[in-house]
Amino acid sequence: MKITGFDEQKCTKCGLCSKDCMADLIDFQKGNLPVFNDPLEICIQCGHCIAVCPTNAIQYDLLAPDSEREYFSGIDHYSDSENGILKTLLNRRSVRFYQTKSVDKKVLEQIIDTMGRAPTASNKQNRNFYILSNPELVKRLEKKVSSFFLFLLKLSDQPVIHFFKTIFFRKRQFSFGDQYSKIKQNHQKMINKIGNQSYQFLFNAPAAIIITAPPKIPSNYHFFLKPDAYTCAFQGILTAESLGLGTCWIGFAEIAMEKNRKIKKAIGIPVHEQILAVFTLGYPAVSYHRAPPRGPVKIKWLD
Repeated sequence: MKITGFDEQKCTKCGLCSKDCMADLIDFQKGNLPVFNDPLEICIQCGHCIAVCPTNAIQYDLLAPDSEREYFSGIDHYSDSENGILKTLLNRRSVRFYQTKSVDKKVLEQIIDTMGRAPTASNKQNRNFYILSNPELVKRLEKKVSSFFLFLLKLSDQPVIHFFKTIFFRKRQFSFGDQYSKIKQNHQKMINKIGNQSYQFLFNAPAAIIITAPPKIPSNYHFFLKPDAYTCAFQGILTAESLGLGTCWIGFAEIAMEKNRKIKKAIGIPVHEQILAVFTLGYPAVSYHRAPPRGPVKIKWLD
């Protein structure tokens, strides 16, 4: 899927597509038609702009042979289904804009109860749950995670590193010099966004749930820790969605806490417990109107 433009007849110039683009690739000036600007082709094709647009004004190319288009462009197939699980699965989006409204403790307990019922290998249930229900504690984690990545970005803001990044991510349609310049600019742009707090790793969420592994785990069980945690986390995410909440998996927080034990300590998690999964949750401050296209999915029937 590649964004190709905006339907001038449908676009209301609300700017929601620009606001919800995590890669900051949609330029928008109030009163004007948005412009998709992706010179380095870094769009991850998440489809948030398509999902959030209230009038379905985003134009895109599915980039697939005609024989495959019907299969994976049927994005509203279950939209009128009475099956709640199908609706939740197809309509779920990673939410990065939350209301300031807090999440009631009973709601969080219901989510944790569902997570505790998720299957685990040999029913060992080797996972601990930490609930950050105080927004101030979430902000403390945000500050620690931001400081961690800001330090790494400043440390790696070196010509030799930009040089090798340019080689690694080289797009043949761009000159080496142009691409080097863009990579350097984007690196500095991210430093500035984290430094002035315009980029939030936890997106000002009112709550977060962290799954950890207890410190003493049999060596033959370590292989199953993350699969079990991911199953558990997604069961919690679907429960939260069914209760009207929005969620977002925060891989950066998991990385930061594992690499810097002081962050665990700062929010009250024992330093010897391994961080397995982190996700934010709260009431969405943005509405999604459709599921974006996905695919193509490669399938081989083994009869």
